[in-house]
Amino acid sequence: APRGGGQRAHSRSQMLLREVIQLGRRPLPLWIRLPSVPSSRSRAAASPLPFSFERARQRCTSMSMAQASSTPSGAQGSGGLASGEFDRDQFTRELSLLALRVPLCKIGMVRSTLERQKLLLNLPRVKTIVSDPGGSTGEKLVLLAEGCGYGGGAEDTPEALREIISKHGLPEPVPYTHVLGDEYLTADQVLASLLPRDVVCDIPSSFETVGHIAHLNLRDEQLPYKRLIGRVIMDKNDRIRTVVNKTAKIENEFRVLPMEVIAGSSEMETVVVQHGVRFKLNFAEVYWNSRLENEHNRLIKEKFCKGEVVLDMTCGVGPFTIPAAKKGCRVVANDLNPKCAEYTRVNCRLNKLDGGNMPVVHCMDARAFVRHVVWGDGVSGKRKQGEESPTPHAAHSRFDHAVINLPATGLDFVDVFRGIFDRDRWGDRALPQVHCYTFVGKQLDQSEAETAEGVEVAEAEVRARLFRGVIRRVEELL
Repeated sequence: APRGGGQRAHSRSQMLLREVIQLGRRPLPLWIRLPSVPSSRSRAAASPLPFSFERARQRCTSMSMAQASSTPSGAQGSGGLASGEFDRDQFTRELSLLALRVPLCKIGMVRSTLERQKLLLNLPRVKTIVSDPGGSTGEKLVLLAEGCGYGGGAEDTPEALREIISKHGLPEPVPYTHVLGDEYLTADQVLASLLPRDVVCDIPSSFETVGHIAHLNLRDEQLPYKRLIGRVIMDKNDRIRTVVNKTAKIENEFRVLPMEVIAGSSEMETVVVQHGVRFKLNFAEVYWNSRLENEHNRLIKEKFCKGEVVLDMTCGVGPFTIPAAKKGCRVVANDLNPKCAEYTRVNCRLNKLDGGNMPVVHCMDARAFVRHVVWGDGVSGKRKQGEESPTPHAAHSRFDHAVINLPATGLDFVDVFRGIFDRDRWGDRALPQVHCYTFVGKQLDQSEAETAEGVEVAEAEVRARLFRGVIRRVEELL
């Protein structure tokens, strides 16, 4: 095409890009911005397009953008992507900039002035002060913002920049080429460039981390690309060494997550730190929910007092047990899963609990555990009809709090407390508080109404008014 026609087509593409940039919710990567002089080479280097750009393009026009971008080579077909392999070189771009050669003694002053004037390069994870390969050891290069004096002549240099150069006696800006690789992109940006459009819209931008393990819950349409997604997430998070994906609903007796490793090591034993307390666990063998961290801390901080007796009926690996014991509570813990009971004991030692603060850990059914603690009659928790209540052999037969942290079935265990508190045993002592966690479905209002109705029934049974604040929504569970 004649030169004039090419320039008109280029101007039209630039106008379209400006509209898209205004409509897009996040900044576009550097490599889709067209240079001032169009060429086949620059157009070929204009890939890849992020998903936000594609959505904006659909909203503003149906015009083909073939001249402005090209599809990354790694996105052609899903064969290589399904295995988790992709060509990282496709994300490498050269960024042409200008830089000021500044003496070390003036670096701080010049940099702050450029930043105030918005003349300093502002890109995530890109240093603005670099060594000068062609200068003396007493100077550094300060990188200028994109498009700042792009034409390379004095007439193209902004007036504010010329004043800074004159004030500090600096030489004219020099060209500087910065190489951008995939390390400068987020996981979202890499995946948006590699995955098909119908898959990329639900990329997991956040996920649960358990020590060095990232836990994903991918949708069906994302499963063919699970290894690619896992690989990118692991590469972009230094602390992550293993990425797992949930494979089915949790329906087993011990509430252990069905999962598969989609990237990294198969080592499932890890250490989690919450509010200064360390928990060692095997994520493939025990129940763990990192999103309950704030609730663990809230309950112990606001409800438990030093010297109180706490029953942790479904203790897991000790997220309530260990902090409560460290606060000075006398804790009796239990879990049906032998691995949980084992890790709770390990975590007691890991957090240096000993003597009177050492929790007593059991491994039995939650109902049997409560009866065993209160009545002291073994694991079965049964008494013969007409038999007197035995004298409790356990020092903790009377307790102040009971925790049921098993959201899927926790409510099923509440009935164990009915009829278990004899007046001869408890006397005038206040009845314990039971802290039970459960999942709330979509019919939230109806669920709360049913719970409130249950409170009224309970009030009628015990002939006393219960605290209406017993219902507390834990948002992390929704």
